[in-house]
Amino acid sequence: MKKTDSCFDILRSMKDFSAPMKYVFDKGHIFISTTLTDEEFDFLKSALSLLRERVKTDAKQCYSNSQIFLLSLETMGLLKRDDIRIRYCEGFFIDKSIPIPIAHGWITLNNKIIDITLTQSEYQTNIPKLKNKIIAQIPQGFVYIGVEIDTEFVLKRMLDDGVAFTVLDDGRNTLKYLKQIGEFEN
Repeated sequence: MKKTDSCFDILRSMKDFSAPMKYVFDKGHIFISTTLTDEEFDFLKSALSLLRERVKTDAKQCYSNSQIFLLSLETMGLLKRDDIRIRYCEGFFIDKSIPIPIAHGWITLNNKIIDITLTQSEYQTNIPKLKNKIIAQIPQGFVYIGVEIDTEFVLKRMLDDGVAFTVLDDGRNTLKYLKQIGEFEN
């Protein structure tokens, strides 16, 4: 049995532990990622140049880092391009060397992982500030399983509530997002 299999067994056993876990397990998928195209790379590099200090890459702040990045892109009008599709995702990150699923948030750019929180040493990105982050190429032994979260919901919650933390399990046990999309009833 591969370590990834044991991770999925752990997720399966935890599926009924909470509504967010059940939702990710039932509706989520494993994210597969390839390298960025030249156009995507240029977009990301120029967006980061424009956003400078707004982009945070603090350890253990995946939800905040990713949501603030999303909000910053929206504020600069960079989410409205036809050729670039940015989405916020939540689910679990699994490192095969530590077979424990860890709740996590990240961004995708045209369905390619942009994880500005986790670090890796497998390659350099050639993007200042994100040199050791996971940009499109998922390092050997890493697995992402999760769901896309509605961008408008994320942005509205950040602006209305002034918070940037997990959407699926909102920390207040209200499950607002899951209720809104009809995945959870009282």
